[in-house]
Amino acid sequence: MKIYIFLLFILFTISQEVFACKCFWPTGKIDLPFVEMGWATSERERDINDDNIIFTGALVDTSYIKVKTQDIFFKDIELIQLQLTFKVKKLYKGVRQLSAIDTFKILTAPTSSSCGFIPPLNSENIIFAWEQHGYYYTRRSDCSKSISKYWNEKRYNKYIKFLEVMINKPDGEYEFYQAKDNYLNEALEEDQLMAKFKIVNGKLEGEWLVKDKEGEHS
Repeated sequence: MKIYIFLLFILFTISQEVFACKCFWPTGKIDLPFVEMGWATSERERDINDDNIIFTGALVDTSYIKVKTQDIFFKDIELIQLQLTFKVKKLYKGVRQLSAIDTFKILTAPTSSSCGFIPPLNSENIIFAWEQHGYYYTRRSDCSKSISKYWNEKRYNKYIKFLEVMINKPDGEYEFYQAKDNYLNEALEEDQLMAKFKIVNGKLEGEWLVKDKEGEHS
């Protein structure tokens, strides 16, 4: 059985190398979790928001498992997926029961070339995942908002600060920037203003300025 699973993994890895990861999700345009937290600027963006759970946690274990699914012809198949086990630190979105759970399991593709999110063991991460057929899935960092603090501490801290501000709503004026070495793989001459807003008496006041790589939205 172990040999069978190993051969399946090798075949799946080879097929994923042939069909390399390509990211088509529009939520990647803005390097802040507006859409993922349900603060979309349009009905269309709300429709494509598929992240059901957001949390921070340390990766404590990894393993490979077989998952039953369907191919594009609706034929039942089994795929090898990488199972990531996280020690949950804080829940930002998702089922309330998770806040009382010590660990939580997320599935991802087994290689980076097939869009897998594969952080170092014991690293701190912020996870954005969606539910499908009883499992939760995430993608690598240029295809989703999931990020390891080990890879990009600046982006990790920016996400945490943004989520804490939007949930706790402390009074103040806030600005968030897209870094020159951003995950959209765009070479910017300098850090670019991406979001600007004000909170007064625990409420958002005035207009938002939200800028993505295609222009401005307020």
